[in-house]
Amino acid sequence: MPKSMYYNPHIPANKTVGLSEANRKKLDKHAEHHTKPHIDKMIKSMKKGASFAASHKEAMRSDPPPKRKETSTIEIKGEKIKMEKGKLSKELGIPEEKNIPMTLLKRLVKVPNGEMFDHKGQSKKMTPGLKRRISLAITLKGFKK
Repeated sequence: MPKSMYYNPHIPANKTVGLSEANRKKLDKHAEHHTKPHIDKMIKSMKKGASFAASHKEAMRSDPPPKRKETSTIEIKGEKIKMEKGKLSKELGIPEEKNIPMTLLKRLVKVPNGEMFDHKGQSKKMTPGLKRRISLAITLKGFKK
């Protein structure tokens, strides 16, 4: 089992020797949503005399959190579905701002799962996820605005 990227449930006491009790409590709470390297950089900085805020700012600069994927939620027949924005466009190599042609979608929906298909000179594999995204795109394009 891989080691966790987070301190769970608390930061070990031997790591925070030399810090005030208030800073230890703040770090413990802070560690719930930041990685071990981030917390370790903060502890190192605080031991050198930096404030909690200054050490956090420094750690964020050198170890920024991963970017979150932009998602959209749509409701179909009372069921809410979360989707990653632009995923189909990215998989097909089409810029997000351009519409995906219906002719392309109809051609691709016929490709069986696991089969290879050519698009823009590149060979790609049809996956169940890609097939679902294509089917959904066809359905949503069919609605009148």
